Amino acid sequence: MKHQKYAIYAAALWELVHGAKSEEETTGIVKAFAEYLQAWRQTGLLPKIQKALMALEQKKNGIVDVEVISAIGLADKEKERVIGSLAVFFKKDSTKIDARFAVDDSLLGGLVVRTNEMIIDGTVRMKLEKLKKVLIA
Repeated sequence: MKHQKYAIYAAALWELVHGAKSEEETTGIVKAFAEYLQAWRQTGLLPKIQKALMALEQKKNGIVDVEVISAIGLADKEKERVIGSLAVFFKKDSTKIDARFAVDDSLLGGLVVRTNEMIIDGTVRMKLEKLKKVLIA
């Protein structure tokens, strides 16, 4: 598995900050980290580093961050059902599911669920492709 530089930076910063013994030490670590990025002209990675740090914090707190993409907008009750199903799938309380919903009109139907660690493709297109493979075999 190829490691992304921003993920390595985020993990290192996470460990250093959480090992700090005082707020002053934390401030010093963050300042030194920022200076390092600037010296090595890596400041463009900051948005990705920030996102990776947020993902680490959510993982620590048992929160699953998901993006749910559907062909059409979902009603509130449908969103609640999706969140409930995801809570069962991830074995979490539904309050531990941080879901964002989006619409992609290029989908025929179904849902795509993305997390930091996986993609669940339940679209009609994917189901038709699986059926095609079974019929051809």
